[in-house]
Amino acid sequence: MKPSMPTDDTTRRRRSRPPPRLLQVIGKTEVSPGLLRVTLGGQALNGFGAEMKGPDADGSDLEAPVAAGTAANWAGASVKLLLPQAGQSADDLHRQMLQTQSTPDLARASASDQLQRPLKRTYTIRHHRPQQNQLDLDFVLHEAAGPATLWAINATAGQSILVTGPGRLRLLNTKADWFLLAGDLSALPVISCQLERLPPTAVGKVFVAIEHKLDIQRLAKPDGMELVWLVPDRNSITPGQPVTGAVAEALTEPGKLLLDACRNMRWRTGTPSVFMAGEASCIRSLRHWLANDRNLPAEQRYTAGYWASGHDEDSFQPIKMAHQLV
Repeated sequence: MKPSMPTDDTTRRRRSRPPPRLLQVIGKTEVSPGLLRVTLGGQALNGFGAEMKGPDADGSDLEAPVAAGTAANWAGASVKLLLPQAGQSADDLHRQMLQTQSTPDLARASASDQLQRPLKRTYTIRHHRPQQNQLDLDFVLHEAAGPATLWAINATAGQSILVTGPGRLRLLNTKADWFLLAGDLSALPVISCQLERLPPTAVGKVFVAIEHKLDIQRLAKPDGMELVWLVPDRNSITPGQPVTGAVAEALTEPGKLLLDACRNMRWRTGTPSVFMAGEASCIRSLRHWLANDRNLPAEQRYTAGYWASGHDEDSFQPIKMAHQLV
């Protein structure tokens, strides 16, 4: 029987939907010029993920990835930040939700409450320290920062934020013969978590496309996993001159570097387990390549579009669902 990635109906079983958790900012760290880490914590994280079930590496259900004698660790899963609208605070929003006994999406709220629906933004848990009731979330810093990035930049210690989750945790199948991971800076947190969960004997390839060399990081990984950072070549660019043609395409679309790197790699023998995430158009092309050129069955691959150029998370959702980029 071939190793496989868990399918959607076994990936996550929801016993109940917990209310949002009101967490506090513990601190912030600059991981690199393009990534800002915010640490959240609080007693509200007690029992985090207890209401969910996640997949083991062979697709079987368990409460969460647990090492012997430790609490469940949800690093690599997702959470949603509920960002207050203008004039709201997280504490006010939390009280409103408790008073209306609303679900996180405020489906039961009144029409007037609907006008104050919080903005939702999804992020990967980079680290989970269950004993300390803490989560680390990494925010990509853009020139045109969105509401979540602006919140992270301006957040101060002790500030509150509402969080729901954890969401789905997609694990590579550790029984596969080899592994392929690929993504851009937005996918670096989940790629890092995946690498840390692989067995020490794992072999394969990791491609990460970034805009700037300063975002290159040292990642914990098995020795047999070759890590390749893909950075646009700026050597041919004259300062102050307009950038055009192929160079401009590479600068604005690191996903093209990712797509070319994957297509041109040496395909190993044996059964792979593949994880790819990042910009939607790139991931859509990679999924087509895996399915049609490499004839890779769906159970051996997971591809996820995290964002799309020119769209925020709200306007991206219809695109994501239309192209099944989940």
